[in-house]
Amino acid sequence: MKNTWYLLLLACFSTSCKSYMISTIAADSPAEMTSNGVFKLENDSVRITYNFSGMDAPLKIDIYNKLNDPVYVNWNNSALIIKEKAFSFIQSDIKISGNTSTVSENNRRSFYNYSEGSLNALAQLPNNEGFIPPSSQITREITVLDASGYDPIEKSEYKSAAWNYTDGTGVVYVKQANFDEDNSPLKFKSYITLYTLNDGKPKNFVSSGNFYVSSVARSSANPKKTSEYDGNPGNVMMTSKTTGFGKTMTGVALVGAVGGLVAADAALNDKNNSRNKSVN
Repeated sequence: MKNTWYLLLLACFSTSCKSYMISTIAADSPAEMTSNGVFKLENDSVRITYNFSGMDAPLKIDIYNKLNDPVYVNWNNSALIIKEKAFSFIQSDIKISGNTSTVSENNRRSFYNYSEGSLNALAQLPNNEGFIPPSSQITREITVLDASGYDPIEKSEYKSAAWNYTDGTGVVYVKQANFDEDNSPLKFKSYITLYTLNDGKPKNFVSSGNFYVSSVARSSANPKKTSEYDGNPGNVMMTSKTTGFGKTMTGVALVGAVGGLVAADAALNDKNNSRNKSVN
């Protein structure tokens, strides 16, 4: 019973305060932004889209083959370039998860022993090339963009802004800074090498796009609950962190509450012991 109370207590105080950083992405021509905020680069051979939507700043790239012949992607010669540093698109690790179970029989006692568990592992596959059949697409996702790569933003750059809650209950006030390409705190470039086969020989071509952060907002409210970012637009990436206040209050609450629970448990044990003595 005592252990159950401890577990319940930890669950009750597991929540804490968070702050959110929301970055809006813009792109140079020839990249075009679609109605849902996804960026598109297109030529006669392929259509490549860039989607930054989601928490922890993922980048999802879809490459569609418009030709009647296969298109290949050379991931070895492709990268996301941030501040003159190249981050490879190659992801050699894949996660494996599943369930395991075993059954054994004891003939002398005629009963079954059953056990179950979970399987989690990491496997490595060579995926330095991508194969795209005609009229189909492949997807690749990486996570290399984060706040640590930003240039410092002066506090004076931030201005107050009001965002509406999607449920119409009111507004949340945030601090927001806007930038153009020249003074953006983060600029990056995508460089993707592709090729087709002509008489068995590769014919290379490159697709590249230039991107930059056009605004940064900081909020204590989850931006997904505001109408400004309803629908997870593809040109918005988000990160979150637990604030110092949330960490401190969670620790104080846990220490105080656990101490109170231990004291209450000890008092209950003393009371039970007194009853047992009187009965004896």
